[in-house]
Amino acid sequence: MTRRYRIVEMFPAIQGEGHFVGTPAVFVRFAGCNLDCEFCDTPQKITAAFFLTAKELAEEVVFLCNRGGFSIRHLVFTGGEPLLQLDSDLILAIRGRLPGIRLQVETNGETRVQGRMGDIECNCWVTWSPKHPITPSVRPDEVKVLWPTPWGGDPCDVLPFVLPDAELLIQPTVDSGGLPTDERLEHMIRWLEAHPGWRLSIQLHKIFNWR
Repeated sequence: MTRRYRIVEMFPAIQGEGHFVGTPAVFVRFAGCNLDCEFCDTPQKITAAFFLTAKELAEEVVFLCNRGGFSIRHLVFTGGEPLLQLDSDLILAIRGRLPGIRLQVETNGETRVQGRMGDIECNCWVTWSPKHPITPSVRPDEVKVLWPTPWGGDPCDVLPFVLPDAELLIQPTVDSGGLPTDERLEHMIRWLEAHPGWRLSIQLHKIFNWR
């Protein structure tokens, strides 16, 4: 039986946060997650979704990357939790149609990997957004910790679980206007000044109301 992937939406936009901030990208938002965080931008109570095979999904990615004269070559797998569904078949189908495309996966790191772990780690830039300081299911290239942390501790709690070359980012939670409160921002700046090696990640897509 041909496998189908459960997708909430697919769209071109600008990556608004993390290492690739400012990069034109196509986003593939998977449905479903093993967590149910109250601040998630894809609440798991959402039931609307559509199902695509690897071939169909790859064709849609090609269309979105190239439509209207675009030449987008950065693809972001997000969710929900993409590692509940992302596998080698889908990675190969997309790379077969767009050999030079850069793949990024945004994960909470708390799920078993659907495909072979090596395929994801070797073929994707992995962004870990931890909700608990535990060993992530795949090796992250960058760690993006929410401020304040979801577990109520310090961002450095994740350091024992990542390699020394991983990029370290903290990202403030925001109000309805897309900005952190002045008090939260001041506290975070003081923390960054005391912790060399960490950088600030701001959700520019919320500030500028990007898609």
